[in-house]
Amino acid sequence: MIQRVQTFYLLVAAGIGIFQLFIPFVKFRMPDDGICQVTGLSTFSAGMWHVGILLLALIGTSLWAVFQFRRRPRQLKITHFAALCALAATLAALVAVYAAPPDVCSGGTVDIGGSGGLLMMPLAIFALLLASRGIRRDEALVRSADRIR
Repeated sequence: MIQRVQTFYLLVAAGIGIFQLFIPFVKFRMPDDGICQVTGLSTFSAGMWHVGILLLALIGTSLWAVFQFRRRPRQLKITHFAALCALAATLAALVAVYAAPPDVCSGGTVDIGGSGGLLMMPLAIFALLLASRGIRRDEALVRSADRIR
């Protein structure tokens, strides 16, 4: 289980999701020279609860997929769902920040690059796609070994 490369990629994706919960993924520069930061955990109180739920789903499904190594087709479906959760969390965060900024940060200008948190989500999506590639390779190897028998 641990020696397979897709396990590493799934753990990287889960780690990025956990990382997102605690670091700011967007900063707002306020007119009074203050900074308002939104982390994954603060999305629940800032009115962006759907982003937090998608992050928790990303973490949960990535970790769940690690333990589905005996059922590769199911593991592949779970990994694809985790990638969709990561993509949806990224898009939901961007839409929530630009379309309707949180009430606590209204009036500020958006600074995504300064925090770096939201820029980590494409890495999670890429890690999940690499994990699905590894799962497909394992499945092809098992099927070819079954043909030889």
